[in-house]
Amino acid sequence: MACLLNNHPIFRYITMNDDDIITIQKNRVGYFQFTLKDDDDNILMEADEDRSYVHGHGKLIVGLEKALEGHKNGDEFTVAIAPTDAYGEHSAELLRMFSADKFDMGDEEPEIGMTFDLPSNTGFHRFRVVGIEGDNIAADGNHPWAGMTLHYDIKVTGVRDAKAEEIETKMPIEIEVPGIIGA
Repeated sequence: MACLLNNHPIFRYITMNDDDIITIQKNRVGYFQFTLKDDDDNILMEADEDRSYVHGHGKLIVGLEKALEGHKNGDEFTVAIAPTDAYGEHSAELLRMFSADKFDMGDEEPEIGMTFDLPSNTGFHRFRVVGIEGDNIAADGNHPWAGMTLHYDIKVTGVRDAKAEEIETKMPIEIEVPGIIGA
């Protein structure tokens, strides 16, 4: 495949064979766009702008990272990710009742959908208010997408080798032009 990068005289046609194509794998930065849907085809989230991540370091849900591995710039695909490779099954143990007087919310009244963090063994755990009865608050500590099969329509928009600092921090440092692979 040949491509003209620019009309500037220092650029030449570059011929690439299949061995030159870089794919998403550990310690590479992947760029992608996606639409996320549930089993009923309802859109849960869309990313029309590039999302970037350093592959192989657990910064995405397990199933999404597995699905992206081996893909190259320009690949478009659909994948269904089971709850076990996403946000887990819905756990009844994470449904709790709290007395409203245990919370100092200032002038704010608790509302359905409101979130709050409570201390846990690993730091803090986020709960979402799902019901209010008198002075009692029903809260759910499950991720809103727990128990759901997630359907992703994905377009890979770029891949490049991660820099040492990006591997160390497990985060991309700057957004480079997706699709153009370089240093």
